[in-house]
Amino acid sequence: MKQKGTIRITEVLLLILIALGIFGGLQLMELRAEEPRRAIVAMEMILSKNYTVPKIFGFNYYNKPPLFNWVLVLMFKFSGSYSEFWVRLPSIFSFFFTAFLVYTIVKRYVNRLAGFVAAILLLVSGDILFYGSVDAGEIDLFLTLLMFVQAIAIFHYSLKQKWWHVFILSYLFMAAGVLTKGLPPLLIQALLLLAWFVYIKQFKKLFSIQHIIGILIGGSLIYLYFMQYSKQSDVLLYLSQLLTESAQRSALGSKWGKIAVNILQSPVQVFYLCLPATALLLYAANKKVRSRLKGNKLFVFSLMFTLIICAIFFLSPETANRYLYPAFPFIAIMASIVYLNAAVILASSKWFIGYKALLYVCIFAACTRIAYDVWGIPYQQKISPQNYRKLSAQILQHAGNNPIYVTGYPHQYDVHSFLFLQPKQDSINGATLLPYQIPYYITKATGTIMRYDSIPQKGLFYLTPIDFLKDKKPQVYFIFFDNWTKRDVVLVKF
Repeated sequence: MKQKGTIRITEVLLLILIALGIFGGLQLMELRAEEPRRAIVAMEMILSKNYTVPKIFGFNYYNKPPLFNWVLVLMFKFSGSYSEFWVRLPSIFSFFFTAFLVYTIVKRYVNRLAGFVAAILLLVSGDILFYGSVDAGEIDLFLTLLMFVQAIAIFHYSLKQKWWHVFILSYLFMAAGVLTKGLPPLLIQALLLLAWFVYIKQFKKLFSIQHIIGILIGGSLIYLYFMQYSKQSDVLLYLSQLLTESAQRSALGSKWGKIAVNILQSPVQVFYLCLPATALLLYAANKKVRSRLKGNKLFVFSLMFTLIICAIFFLSPETANRYLYPAFPFIAIMASIVYLNAAVILASSKWFIGYKALLYVCIFAACTRIAYDVWGIPYQQKISPQNYRKLSAQILQHAGNNPIYVTGYPHQYDVHSFLFLQPKQDSINGATLLPYQIPYYITKATGTIMRYDSIPQKGLFYLTPIDFLKDKKPQVYFIFFDNWTKRDVVLVKF
């Protein structure tokens, strides 16, 4: 009884340490990677009062649908702040809620211990703990939650033979995923339904009225958004660019040599990205452990989902590691089921890690994340080649905290056709390139959209590449070298 109480205290301590490590780091690192781009789209929605057409610098942004931006809009309006904390909070909430759902579903189909093991294995997954939950302003943890619910609705309700629930819920969350990321949730929905329904011998249900209604409901939500978009902008161009963006990162947009190399190295990548869960999966190498997994429907379903995600990842050399995140909950579920079965077969083996030892391993990971918050993130910020927080503060100081706009030669983007989608133009113009951290921090401070003007207006402050000033003589207030575009940028007033 005393040992059970000690275990419970250790579990609670572990959860507290994980929460401290993750929530404690939300505002330490300046926005980086894709984070400022997600934030600035949401900020421009609020400031322009246009929530339909995503924009950056006042130009249409075509690479992602708007659902995650809408979530950020709600966060900004609720808090009254555009700070890094509120940019990252939705993804962190999504991550912890996904872990809670993992615990709930595994507890229901296995037991409480397996549920807790699965949840903590997800929470301390290496890549999420030290990257995904640090750069949490990106969309992938939010998408992971949507796709987990999408998949679990298929699993849970198909076993209960509640087919209306299966198709309506899964297609609702599939639609939400499509409005967050584009094509991937749609592809995964199709492959998962096919594989799972063949396995449970319900293939005919794919041709049922319930499935047709589910498709219509999910499709209608997507259609309603794009119909609204078409009233304000070129929806054909938007769809073409969205689909091309997805295809370019897949096997469709990659050379065979790159795909072959990616297939060879990806299994190793998946193994270390998902540690420590993937280490526990090694117990399945034991034949007796493996035999106990046969017929475990939750394990089979988790394996199916993971294989589908991994197949897409293996065949797509251009994808980032975070594209694997939707598979992480299912890898954690499989690891917990393998671990519990290994506890029966291998309890006396010197290679078996007892539950208390496993908790200590996870506590070590959580403490390492806290140490990373205290020393690692500040050090990374210190050695970063460009500190955009400080740089933006300098720019604003020279501009007297007045609104700042962007000018320069427009950046040209190629327009691609996709299957039957044939946009009228071959290219489109966008704002001159600047790191997205700059419009984020300047808009955050001024409350004004950092609009791009191809022809600068007199009396306004502008940031512009220095080569734009060849035949012009504006008043120069500040100059800096931009490490991203590798050129000098100046703050001027014409």
